[in-house]
Amino acid sequence: MTTGDGGWVHHHGTHVAGIAGAQGGGVIGMAPDAEILNLRVFPKGGDLPATASDITVALEYAADLGADATNSSLGAGPFPPRANAGGLRAARQKVVNNVVPRGLLLSASAGNEDANLEQGG
Repeated sequence: MTTGDGGWVHHHGTHVAGIAGAQGGGVIGMAPDAEILNLRVFPKGGDLPATASDITVALEYAADLGADATNSSLGAGPFPPRANAGGLRAARQKVVNNVVPRGLLLSASAGNEDANLEQGG
């Protein structure tokens, strides 16, 4: 995980946050007084995916800083049941159960991959 500018890598999340916090030029987002915290979970080089550990560390860090909400538009999944064989869902759930009671609202995208959930994802 890196903080700050760090360059343009998978900038969709920054784009979405900018829309939410927009103010000026005749445009007002839904949270114009928001302070935006940029936490990048994708690696700098190439078209590599974010790792589950980078994502969970970023959520913990956001909660530690007192953030109110996160936007996780990561474009992953849905995952078949066998993808949880290593306990990935349990690890994610542990982090969610830690950060939500601390006041962090989690917002995550769904359906980015255009999967048919009725046919096993």
